[in-house]
Amino acid sequence: MGKHHVFINFLCYVTEKIFGKKEVAKLLLFVPQSWAAAILGRYGAKITESAFISTPLIIHMLEKGLDKLEIGENAHIGKDVFLD
Repeated sequence: MGKHHVFINFLCYVTEKIFGKKEVAKLLLFVPQSWAAAILGRYGAKITESAFISTPLIIHMLEKGLDKLEIGENAHIGKDVFLD
C-alpha cells in the first residue's frame, strides 16, 4: 500500500461518488497490482501483508461490500480471477 494510499483512497472516493461502487470494481482491471490490496481493504476485505494479489482482478457485486473476503498468509490471487 505505502505512499500511494492517499491517492488510492481519493481515486476510489471520486469514482464511487460520480459513478457508484459498481464502477470502482472496474479500477481493479487496470491499476497496478500493488494497489489491489488497498482497494479491496477499503471495501472491507481482510488481507495479510504477505498475500499477493495480481491484476486485472474481476469483482462482482462490490456494492455489497467485501466484509466476508479474507486473504491469508502467503496466499496468491492470480491474474483475471473472478470473485463473486
